[in-house]
Amino acid sequence: MELHQQAKKTAQGLNITPEMHRQARGNKMHMIVKMRPIDFLTLTTTNNTNLNNIHQDCKKLGEYNRWAEEGESILMPFLYVDGGTGAITGHEGRHRAAALICAKVKEMPVSIRIIPTNEHDKKYGHFKSTYD
Repeated sequence: MELHQQAKKTAQGLNITPEMHRQARGNKMHMIVKMRPIDFLTLTTTNNTNLNNIHQDCKKLGEYNRWAEEGESILMPFLYVDGGTGAITGHEGRHRAAALICAKVKEMPVSIRIIPTNEHDKKYGHFKSTYD
């Protein structure tokens, strides 16, 4: 069975595929959370003008799900977070978040990846214990 046919589990309007869960499982620096779409947009957009433009240009939610059903690779919205400062250093999914707002969806899945900031963390893939 093709992956896009398995993408039947829906979380608040966006399809989450088994592959998305496989990628996040067991990774100490990667998690999937539920977040309000407006919070995602606020974290990833620098000003109200850009926020309004994204909201006006958003595709209909059904179009994203149709693309997934046709086998297109559609990433779960994600945030890259600097492990030292907590600053967001990368993102994907603002238009999907805007489409969810238009569809009056309250929460969406977001993949959060903490980016290591020192060589130890980069080598071993985890943070030093705060109890040391």
